[in-house]
Amino acid sequence: MPRSRHTSVSDAVVTGLSQSPPRGNYVVSGHAVHRLTSAAKMASNVGSATPDPLAQRSVMESLLERRLVEGEFWYVVVAEWLEQLKKYLGVPSSRKLYHQRVHPGPIIARRDYAHTVELVHEDAWKHLVQWYGLAEGHRSMKLVVYNYSRAPEIEHNLNNCKLMMTKSQAEDFHNLKFSKMEKVGHIEWKLRQLYNIGIKTKSRVWAKPEQDGAWRPLLVRDKPIGKVLEIDSDFTRPFFALETVDPATGTWKSPPDNAKETQDEPIGVLYNHDIFEDVTTMWETDIHEQIDHIGRDFLERLHMQFGGFVLKAREFVEERDSVLRERDRKVRGARGVLKD
Repeated sequence: MPRSRHTSVSDAVVTGLSQSPPRGNYVVSGHAVHRLTSAAKMASNVGSATPDPLAQRSVMESLLERRLVEGEFWYVVVAEWLEQLKKYLGVPSSRKLYHQRVHPGPIIARRDYAHTVELVHEDAWKHLVQWYGLAEGHRSMKLVVYNYSRAPEIEHNLNNCKLMMTKSQAEDFHNLKFSKMEKVGHIEWKLRQLYNIGIKTKSRVWAKPEQDGAWRPLLVRDKPIGKVLEIDSDFTRPFFALETVDPATGTWKSPPDNAKETQDEPIGVLYNHDIFEDVTTMWETDIHEQIDHIGRDFLERLHMQFGGFVLKAREFVEERDSVLRERDRKVRGARGVLKD
């Protein structure tokens, strides 16, 4: 596997990565909702305790060798910037770009700055953003790995999806794009928002991979839609329909047409954010800052305590020398008296 990945990124991904509604205090009765408290702002820590190039190289070399694993995230960087970074850190490269060994500057991620882009694993990206930051006017472009039948690959195109209620009129639907790795719980949350479902109303999702497919209930909310619907193409157009419980009986009575009725309950939580949003909460960011602060504080205290120890040791030695000198003076005086 090459050290870095050359790729072309679909405009559909660039323009449609995040489709989640605004975050709010959204609570659904009977449903737990997984929500983001805040997004991590890694770039705000740029330059704080940045390791030297040798230390960076020891971290980055293995991260730039990562293989594609389904569900993991990769980020787009301009190929020339990555090559400049490798030159600066002394990381071997298969490309023959003749850069001088100078600091690469902030990360360049926009494709209009170069003909080619490459991908780095999320773990590498987090380090790079912390150390170098993003160039002005650039933003992160996050892609996910999906296990197609042929092999795990970067998902370059989101799938067009049709969202509706189970008993909607034919013209009442919404077309939105989602990743095949998107969670069922987020699709359900999005449907509830689109159709203004009350917070006390229970719901579940039905789906079919294409128009002529058979409807099936998607009851495990933390599963990826591509896996449960066995989607193997970026151009499959799945259908999703929301069913709400009958308020009078508390049972499920409104499955899609031609679907077999079932009383099975959904499992798991709803997600008010899509998979491309940063799920790093502030406490996770703060914990690293706190660790750094604790480390610095510990070293400062250790230095102060060591300095205090040295000072006390010096005073002890000086006091001991003074006592010995005084004793030596008295002994010499006593010897002089004896001689007389």
